[in-house]
Amino acid sequence: MIQKLQQIEVIEYIKGHLHDDPFQLLLKKAPQFDFPLKEAVEQIRSRQKSRKKLPEWAENFRLVLPPPLSIEQSSSGITAEFKAGLVQGESIADLTGGMGVDTIAFADRMMNVYYVEQNPYLVGLAKHNFAELGLSNIQIHHADASGWLVENNIKTDWIYLDPARRDDLNQKVIGLQDCSPNVLDMIPQLWRHTTNILIKLSPLIDINQLVRQMSGVKNIWIVAVQNECKEVLVNLQNGIEEEPTVYAMNHQKGYWDEFSFKMEEEKQAEVQLSDPQEYVYEPNVAIMKSGAFKLVAQRFGLKKLSAHTHLYTSRDCMYEFPGRIFRLISILKPTKKEIQSNLHEKKANLAVRNFPGKAEQLKKIWGIKDGGEDYLFATTLQNGKKAVLRSVRLSDLQQEKDANA
Repeated sequence: MIQKLQQIEVIEYIKGHLHDDPFQLLLKKAPQFDFPLKEAVEQIRSRQKSRKKLPEWAENFRLVLPPPLSIEQSSSGITAEFKAGLVQGESIADLTGGMGVDTIAFADRMMNVYYVEQNPYLVGLAKHNFAELGLSNIQIHHADASGWLVENNIKTDWIYLDPARRDDLNQKVIGLQDCSPNVLDMIPQLWRHTTNILIKLSPLIDINQLVRQMSGVKNIWIVAVQNECKEVLVNLQNGIEEEPTVYAMNHQKGYWDEFSFKMEEEKQAEVQLSDPQEYVYEPNVAIMKSGAFKLVAQRFGLKKLSAHTHLYTSRDCMYEFPGRIFRLISILKPTKKEIQSNLHEKKANLAVRNFPGKAEQLKKIWGIKDGGEDYLFATTLQNGKKAVLRSVRLSDLQQEKDANA
């Protein structure tokens, strides 16, 4: 089938219908006899799915893409490059190779890369795609992770795993013990082949529970792109007993914003509470996921609005803050009358932070629509009172102007 999908007429069909509705295409007659219509349309769906996540793949028509579900479960180009930057040495074994996005990124950094995958279709795609990309330093193995380790007495500088996070009913799972392969059971076997393990996990996983479950945790990276948490990475090092370092990483406008700390630092950090001052701060999602709620305030000289409200404030603007910065306009009572009387055309961008109800519910109750330049934070202040903070967001340009003033 790979050869058929590489025929000129099939590639031209895919190019010509790249922006069409795949389901409508399936209802039409195939362009010619023996034309692989179903498979060609699936390529269109996969390329549409990968347009933002893997633009280099979507635009390279010599590559054959896997089904859309594999695209959904794969790393993005940005996060794959990030992972490749974490490993050092000469060799790495990717024991859950999948469509090969991470494997390819590792191949740019390592002399020897082992791609291991149990799905024969994905193995076939990997052979084709790696050859098309001219990657000669990847050895391809059709095997399951544990079986390959048993059959091969190979030692590598690193082992990487991205366990499948769906169960037998194709439902998403989060816990380590529910993923396939079960990494917790494999760890003793992995140590016989390497001294460094890198594991990609669900962005929903509890990192405190993760540390309790696993020994040898050296680093944890919470990886976000455009303020959306994409994955959690954990680095295990054989024999290490020190407290792990947590890295909250957010890729925004072409660069990585980093906030790193030891878990004990957060436990020991002290933070003052305050009513809203001139500036209000909302940490990026990676920091929120990391749980560094007190430490981020301490490091940037900020005060919290209340113990359980993860919004921060200051009189002077902290331009380097890793998140969004707002200038406070007014503090409103959470009533329809007061909110509407302070908004232009009854439009605002509403966020709920430690306040009863959800944003969609509150917008209906208060009769407001999305949009405009006003940002509203429905929140709880240090005295326990509910309030709505009306603010405007400082744009990147405005922050730069203010900082240089």
